Amino acid sequence: MDSKVRKEQERRMLENKIVDAAVAIITEEGFSKLSIRKIATKIGYAPGTIYNYYKNKDEILDHIYYTVYLETVEKVKATLAVSKNLPENEQLRMSSLIFIYTLTKYPEKFKVVMLRTKEEDSQEAPTGEDKQGTDILQKMIADGKEKGLFPAATDTSAELLLVALMGFVFHIVNNDISLDEQGKVMAEAYVDFLISGLK
Repeated sequence: MDSKVRKEQERRMLENKIVDAAVAIITEEGFSKLSIRKIATKIGYAPGTIYNYYKNKDEILDHIYYTVYLETVEKVKATLAVSKNLPENEQLRMSSLIFIYTLTKYPEKFKVVMLRTKEEDSQEAPTGEDKQGTDILQKMIADGKEKGLFPAATDTSAELLLVALMGFVFHIVNNDISLDEQGKVMAEAYVDFLISGLK
């Protein structure tokens, strides 16, 4: 194996260890207990090693947030790419379910994302990358409204739908509800209920 490839693999493995340790500390002890020193101790490295990867704990938290968020957005985009000929109400239904299923795959990371959002005191406007999910929803809902599928949709419908989906995922994760067959039926019923509000 090429030494460059091996180094990149080792780098990714250590980044994953750092992230997993941060998630474990936050989950077990809370945000206030997270520190670079504590992460280093948990994974058996010197704090200086962590600083080679992340300049501070906020950068680690941002990494967790963007990893989960971008995977979700990419899966929604892939779903839409193969279902572009379906009507917008079906696309919206599929995308919403993919959103739920992707986020519930990582319950601990999702909790960190939710807590991070609450802890944020930054008033910075979202970047283009941050807004991808909302932009996708807005376009889908606007296209559906134009075709008469979502006559009750408003300018805030995409944001409200996203908030409602996050709330549902939070309920699933916080209550350790399994998305087995019964859980999937509940997710589908919830998404259908949300979409009915646009009609």
